[in-house]
Amino acid sequence: MGKLIYYYMRQALQDEINETFDQLAEVFSAFGSDQIDIVPFEGSWTAGQVGEHVMRSLSNIQAFLNGDTSATSRPYDEKSAILRNAFLDFNSKMQSPDFILPRETIHSKERLLKSFDDARQQMLQIAGTSDLTVTCNSFEMPGLGFLTRMEWLTFYIVHTRRHVHQLNNIRRALEAKGLALEKK
Repeated sequence: MGKLIYYYMRQALQDEINETFDQLAEVFSAFGSDQIDIVPFEGSWTAGQVGEHVMRSLSNIQAFLNGDTSATSRPYDEKSAILRNAFLDFNSKMQSPDFILPRETIHSKERLLKSFDDARQQMLQIAGTSDLTVTCNSFEMPGLGFLTRMEWLTFYIVHTRRHVHQLNNIRRALEAKGLALEKK
């Protein structure tokens, strides 16, 4: 891959990370600290639980993506489209792995917003400086196997976007109940 193409690919990835986390911060900031733990409708997570789930999925990004890697013997972004199609299909239901399910019942809006920003910075640093073509060998994505750094960053982006969509649904449900959310 040419250096110029690789540079533009990194820049596009960093732009997508920033856009995604700007959206996450905006929608999450709209919830009052006293609203993030209100169940919007039966069977739903609260905004705080969604935030905790996102935070748990993003924890230890640098350690994970900078851990055991190997050369990749396939296109480094081969599974990115599969991830995008799966996670951005908002009509499909998905089951979260137990280890990133929310566990807390009371959430700190400020702590979650800080954790989102920390994850953004880590992702930007990896997208800007790490070899995105190597395969990360410490965890297999169920159904897809081992992913490259590029594919993992794509996963983190589309997974977060999926939950931005979910937070918007929760916001609308709370507003329909007459709970006005904060304005920025």
